[in-house]
Amino acid sequence: MSLDSSLLKDLDNSGLPAKILDSLPYAISIQKNSREVIYENKKMVEIFDSRIGNSCYTRWSYLDDYTNAICVDCPSKFSIHDGKEHFIIRKTENKDGEEMVLEIRHVPIFESDGSIHGFIEIMQNVTPQKKVRYLQLLDREGLKSKVFVALTQFNGLPTNMVIQKEPVPFISSSSDSEIEFYGKSSIFWTAAIGQGSYWKSGFFGPLPLLDIEDYQTYAFSFRLKSEQEIDDRLEGESLLLLQFFVPFEATILLTNQPEIKEFISEWVSQYTSVEDIRERFNILEFKERFFEKLKRVNIEVQSFI
Repeated sequence: MSLDSSLLKDLDNSGLPAKILDSLPYAISIQKNSREVIYENKKMVEIFDSRIGNSCYTRWSYLDDYTNAICVDCPSKFSIHDGKEHFIIRKTENKDGEEMVLEIRHVPIFESDGSIHGFIEIMQNVTPQKKVRYLQLLDREGLKSKVFVALTQFNGLPTNMVIQKEPVPFISSSSDSEIEFYGKSSIFWTAAIGQGSYWKSGFFGPLPLLDIEDYQTYAFSFRLKSEQEIDDRLEGESLLLLQFFVPFEATILLTNQPEIKEFISEWVSQYTSVEDIRERFNILEFKERFFEKLKRVNIEVQSFI
């Protein structure tokens, strides 16, 4: 869905569209390309207070990790690139400190010449219904078969060196297609976690996968000693990415990130070097244990498991 900028004029000239938007159970805002908020409906104001005339990201100023900058996982970053709508799942809290899991969707607004004029942002609290639904699927092999894992080594180029991976159905098995796919993935993750000579470690995501609308990606980044010097900024170590390609509807299960980070950190601590993990890492064993962990960290809705 793409919208023409005449929508903004309609909102200005008639009170009817605004009344309709206020009656919806979704938090909605309209933003310029600069992220300045120029419209917000009643639900958005209830959750975040009014941000008219301010940047959209200022609504998160009450959070401890607020940076006064465009969010790393902002869907509009990807909409600007491909002209499509994108969405993410974000676990956060409201201004009263109550936990919420939001589906955040950005729909580009186009001018008649095809340029992007701004964005419509639509938020929905998906905490109760989606978590219950997908907790029911945790014991089923069907969900495991739709989540894919890859271990890659960042080599300082637009591609990653694949150490071990599962076959991914949405890319061709040809080497050229895989190089392009992991190249795109590494570019986005490099932008998200690599800042000059400072390489962050931890569990990050989700980020959208360009051209693959039904999946999002997470990554656990860590460093190991390496006999092969790939990036002298890492001082004898290499950056590795344990990447997860997850159906959008199942990302609700990965919102307990501190517990997941602790589990993966403990798992990779058994390896002493890149050469060691290349030799001993078993992707299927890891994935089985990872799903067991997902079930434990989501056990609060026990009657549905």
